[in-house]
Amino acid sequence: MIFSTRSVRRFALLATTAIALSGCQNMNKTQQGAALGAGLGGLAGAILGHQTGNRELGALIGAGTGAVAGGLVGNAKDANDERDAANAQAYHEKQRRVQAQRSVTNRDIINMSQGGQPEQTIINAIHERGGRLDTSPDQLNNLKENGVSNIVIQAMQSYNSRRY
Repeated sequence: MIFSTRSVRRFALLATTAIALSGCQNMNKTQQGAALGAGLGGLAGAILGHQTGNRELGALIGAGTGAVAGGLVGNAKDANDERDAANAQAYHEKQRRVQAQRSVTNRDIINMSQGGQPEQTIINAIHERGGRLDTSPDQLNNLKENGVSNIVIQAMQSYNSRRY
């Protein structure tokens, strides 16, 4: 299998042009690694092949080997990126759950009101801890029936309107 120097040069020019025109920003790291590995491997193979008298075959072998090696390295980087993204998502989900557990609920507000806490203390708790507050008409009636003041109910509604 003999390739002319001219055909190898055409192939190298065509491959280089295709890679440059396709833009590496649209490629994942596996594809980028394979393209870079193919280019560098082809160049290294051509240089080594020239010393042994078969530049074209050296370029092809180098390009193939470089593409595989670069693809493997890029794939490992893609896997690391996916792992890091999954870890970040899990962290944010955990933070959201912790915040939800700390949040003041209607039941907490009723308990504080019935326990004699001042209105401002209850409102401060809503602002400091966040709230999972149900201000539907039925719940507003329930809050009023359980001794929650109008000022606290209005603060609950105001808090909900800022959140949504």
